[in-house]
Amino acid sequence: SLELNIASFHLLVELGKKYPRVYLANSGSQQTLVIVKESWSPFLLGNNLASGENGRNTSRSNHLFDSLRFSLLTEAMVEASNDTGANNGLKHIENMVLFQYLVHTLEADFVPRHIAYKESLDWVIIRESVLNVLLGSRKLVFKTFVKNCISLLNQHQREVEDDISSKSASDLDSSLTISSLEFEREALISVKKLFIMVINLDLIRQEADKLGLTSRADGLRNPILEVILEELTYNTIYLSPFLL
Repeated sequence: SLELNIASFHLLVELGKKYPRVYLANSGSQQTLVIVKESWSPFLLGNNLASGENGRNTSRSNHLFDSLRFSLLTEAMVEASNDTGANNGLKHIENMVLFQYLVHTLEADFVPRHIAYKESLDWVIIRESVLNVLLGSRKLVFKTFVKNCISLLNQHQREVEDDISSKSASDLDSSLTISSLEFEREALISVKKLFIMVINLDLIRQEADKLGLTSRADGLRNPILEVILEELTYNTIYLSPFLL
């Protein structure tokens, strides 16, 4: 149900705040990065993927997200946004809420690492971030993923501009319709947060490259700003919504 989806989202967010997987702890005059590797995560990446969520029954990890499933989620959101008949459906709201939660989880992992990196210039801290591992996987086609996110920005921006005022009174009688509009806005904010995190990740990677901290094992990926520029150059209809 709609209520169960929203309640689950808020519960997971509160649990993440109460029991963070990554956080900064005061250690004298400095802050120390603490990583609780045993803590639950909605992502199944790297070594956890090979061991089946740290040796646990793999049936328990079927609901977790690897790079491919995360990419497929954005594809499903784009398809639903382009299909006006599906826009107000529960599944579409479910996907938007799920995307919002996953971006929130990425942010909770990346932000303290970013702060710790600024103090220590330890590239390993960033290399092991969920965001870097997620985007560095061969299962995720980065250019396609970014294009899907730009499509979401374009679609959601149009819907936010239309707003509730363009809806008829009968439309507004549906709590599902109102919730869909609310989560369209939240999805828009989540895409922005994701883009900003990836831009920061790329800037850190460039700095680490100059300092000689990276190696071939870190792989190569086009910076997100290059992909965005290319997409906006060839699809000018996205330019105005993207800048907004």
